[in-house]
Amino acid sequence: TGYYPDGGRGLPLLRVLSIAKLRVGQEAYQLSGVAQSLDAYYTGAGEADGVWLGGGAARLGLDGTVVAEDLRAVLAGCRPGTGGLSPNGDVLRSHPRRVPGFDLTFKVPKSASVLYAVSDDPRVQGAIIDAGEAALREAIGWLEREAIQVQRGSHNQAWLARQTDPSAGPRRLGTHGVVAAAFRHRTSRAGDPLLHWHCLVANLVEGTDGKWSAFAHPDLYRHARAAGEVFQAVFRDELSASLGVEWRPGRHVAEIAGVPQHLLDQFSKRTEEIERWLIATGTPDTPEGRQLAVLATRRNKREVEHLRLDDGWKLEAIAHGWGPADAELLTASSERNIESDPDDTGWHQAARSGANRTPPVVAAADWIEQFLGELTAAQTTFTYPELMAALASSQGPGATMWTLERLANRVLASPATVALNTPSGAAVAQRWTSRSMIETERRFIAALDATSSTRSTATRTVAMVLQSETSLGDDQRAAVRALCDSTAAVSVLIGPAGTGKTFTLATVRTILESSGHEVIGAAPSARAAIELTAGAHISACTLHALVARHRPITPGSVLVIDEAGMADIATLEAAVTRHVGTGGRVILVGDHHQLPEVGAGGGFSYAVEHARTVVELSVNRRQHEPWEQEALTELRCGRVRTAVDAYVSHERVDVHPTGASMIDAAVDRWIEA
Repeated sequence: TGYYPDGGRGLPLLRVLSIAKLRVGQEAYQLSGVAQSLDAYYTGAGEADGVWLGGGAARLGLDGTVVAEDLRAVLAGCRPGTGGLSPNGDVLRSHPRRVPGFDLTFKVPKSASVLYAVSDDPRVQGAIIDAGEAALREAIGWLEREAIQVQRGSHNQAWLARQTDPSAGPRRLGTHGVVAAAFRHRTSRAGDPLLHWHCLVANLVEGTDGKWSAFAHPDLYRHARAAGEVFQAVFRDELSASLGVEWRPGRHVAEIAGVPQHLLDQFSKRTEEIERWLIATGTPDTPEGRQLAVLATRRNKREVEHLRLDDGWKLEAIAHGWGPADAELLTASSERNIESDPDDTGWHQAARSGANRTPPVVAAADWIEQFLGELTAAQTTFTYPELMAALASSQGPGATMWTLERLANRVLASPATVALNTPSGAAVAQRWTSRSMIETERRFIAALDATSSTRSTATRTVAMVLQSETSLGDDQRAAVRALCDSTAAVSVLIGPAGTGKTFTLATVRTILESSGHEVIGAAPSARAAIELTAGAHISACTLHALVARHRPITPGSVLVIDEAGMADIATLEAAVTRHVGTGGRVILVGDHHQLPEVGAGGGFSYAVEHARTVVELSVNRRQHEPWEQEALTELRCGRVRTAVDAYVSHERVDVHPTGASMIDAAVDRWIEA
């Protein structure tokens, strides 16, 4: 069993792998310290020399230690030693927007960095470094196989229309791998132990057609999370083999069991800086917000000699109750696979190839169905990188690359997995879903096609109630008539914000109850259920509670599901089909242009297009100013800039220098009001 049932989805990319475009000349940021101190970061005092990685580097004859001139050459798009010529033998044409390469930063779990810093045993430290090096090679190798491709052909549609050669259009080709330089660092910018690797991937690859060029960047970003999870899984597997450590769930990735959390927090000053900045500025804690915080709080690393750095870490750890003796006890109590001879450089390879390293049994059918259910809980379909990321993060003790790829192949080959059609020639990734998800959607579609066996209300009752409700608008009256007179098993009411949806539902409830029909309500959230009960006087609970209760359903009763656009398809389908199947009717209420589903959804949006009865409230009754009604319409349609401009021009937006001052002003206004 894995530690993260959701497969790690929703975790910011920065947690497992950060990726950034390099600027021209930024390679000096990596080379400083080990190569003539060109700048101030990447190889600060005493950091390890960079090493070449990737099939592309081998094609250029680059191996071993990174030399500054060679790195600058490949980042500039040149073949080293040619005086500025490209690998194709051409004179380079400079472009101001050219991307020299990408900085991929792989970090080991914080507990591994702390164990590395606190341990007095060089073999333990070496095992942690070796595990990271192996994980890095596997992650880069996986990216080479799955993500690094070149674009060929033309995108000029006018030119293509005059061509007869079908290969003239855009197409993708494989490559011989990346040209990458990996630099190992030990510290964070705050001086805490943080073992990580900067892997500079040059924007230069050789396609299978023998031509060197840039590679397709979007694929790298689409595969980045999976590559980060692969790194973590392989690292855990390597360290489990060499040190025999065990793992526990961590805040972001699995951590070594036995390294106390309070010590990890103590050595996470950089994280504290970022979080303080987020709070002080009022910036949301999102991947984008954290990236802003990283840049805003960035500073050069302190130049500290390694002995002083190591001693400082150990003293700080001892002061917080977990020092070298505790680290020794942790590793000594594990089933260590380290050879006793420290001069035997082959101990790690011997441990990895030992007879006790039998790969785990590949997934059984029932496990695959459970895994697919978790994988499609947040979205109805998935790509291969998303599958690999979920598999890697679910392997608590870690897994080899061989095991991960075999698991992925077994999942994709399973009858429980369904491949979706991909348009011919489209530059979109292949997607899959689960057979269970398809069956869920089919049941929901069948409910939309069903009809009610009896008419819900008498025409006289509808007329009498509408005559007494003089405050209803024309669109509301039309909606009430359509919902009450419908013979569809499932009806849809689209209620944009401010259109009087709750008052309309209260009228519908009055008519239905007067005609002898029980009306019950449900909503995805408790708050929405409370508002439905208070506003429309429809007794409501959450959708999950409704599905779980299994209480008897009165034939002919009507279930009103408010905020249906926020309900995941599995829960929505369960509630709808159960109610319709016992002779009841369902009214789905919401707005498909507002907040989307929290989990895998699409049900309400599909119902809007395909249900037998669909009505929409069109008059905004909450906002009285025409400009504000128009601004809300613009916002609902996705034209955010136009809407915000309207609010700014009517002095409805206040800007404050900090998040704290904004909150103070809001509280002051609330008190005054």
